[in-house]
Amino acid sequence: MTCKPFKQDHNEQIKLVTSFDWLDLSALQGIEEEVRAIFNGSLFVDEARCEAICRALQQRINMLAEIIRARNPQSWVDDQSTDVHENIAYSGLQEADDDMGR
Repeated sequence: MTCKPFKQDHNEQIKLVTSFDWLDLSALQGIEEEVRAIFNGSLFVDEARCEAICRALQQRINMLAEIIRARNPQSWVDDQSTDVHENIAYSGLQEADDDMGR
């Protein structure tokens, strides 16, 4: 999945975290049930979409847990080849400038 805050994808972006000491993954146990409760009766999220979101959330949590288990903080070096080089996110500023004749 593409992301753009600092790196091109989530796997590279999570490597920017130098310490996970503050993170308690056990606090996320059962999060899928909370998500289901939030989406229950939603006009915009049907059951299939809710299940897909819950699966993706659990996969992301599992990926993070594996990264934490495998991490050797002394050997990690930031690979800057995957850095975002240009902010291409929509900010609305271009349209505002166009509307003002700039």
